[in-house]
Amino acid sequence: MRFFSFFSIFLSSFLSFLCTICAFSLTSVLRAVPEKQSFTLKLKPADGMVRAELKYWEAPENCVGALVLCPGWNGDGTHLINDVKWQQFAQKHKLLLVGLSFASTDEQNGYHHVAKGSGQVLFDGLGQIVRRELPIIVFGFSRGGQFAQNLAACFPERIRVWACTGSGPGEAFSNDTRGKPPGLVICGLEDSNVISAQSTFFAGLRAKWRICWLGVPRSGHQINPQAMDFTRAFFAAVLSQTPDCAGIWVPAEGRGMDGFLVNTWLPDETTLRAWKTF
Repeated sequence: MRFFSFFSIFLSSFLSFLCTICAFSLTSVLRAVPEKQSFTLKLKPADGMVRAELKYWEAPENCVGALVLCPGWNGDGTHLINDVKWQQFAQKHKLLLVGLSFASTDEQNGYHHVAKGSGQVLFDGLGQIVRRELPIIVFGFSRGGQFAQNLAACFPERIRVWACTGSGPGEAFSNDTRGKPPGLVICGLEDSNVISAQSTFFAGLRAKWRICWLGVPRSGHQINPQAMDFTRAFFAAVLSQTPDCAGIWVPAEGRGMDGFLVNTWLPDETTLRAWKTF
């Protein structure tokens, strides 16, 4: 009996020793591979702004662009950059992931009017993070969608591709030679902003921009998860081609465009199939 008691004590001590060694080794490995970190960059607000901050994850090595996500009115973009799907997208395409955190007190002269200074605030902030000018991929919701569309309309030479959802009409689309980056206009067909979103789409068509319409059935004023999956596929297709890619124009019947004889633009056959079956 004494032998078995001694053996049990020895075995227990030995197992405890092994656990301690394994825990120490695992801790050492974890410390040797530091995780990415998120940061907040505080900037000087432009006229009409009361807050100007960028929430962002540490830039990847060989960063080739900035993915800027814009929440609704006076929102904080932290929840957008914490979305795992956006994080994976940014990592795959070597993009700096940034969440807008701008605020204004007056909607008539708010930060979504990028030509009044908020656009330059964003550009300055990105320059502080990466120390060089990067092409921008931008998505926004509601007033953030207006910010995204206005950024593309006013500074097309800085934008690679853009998308907005549930947003109202923005600035006039440029007709000059600085480029016309492809864009995606999304709106829930039960959103009160659907007519305004259609107006944005029609304005882009009139200015001869490559622009896609996606009306989301049974969806209101919200960021629709399935529409976000399509947005990421749309962005990826554009990024895989040259900036002047011809894409595909198809009739835009249905999806909130009933009665309008207009075409919509898709970057490739894969996104065309996804758009048709959305």
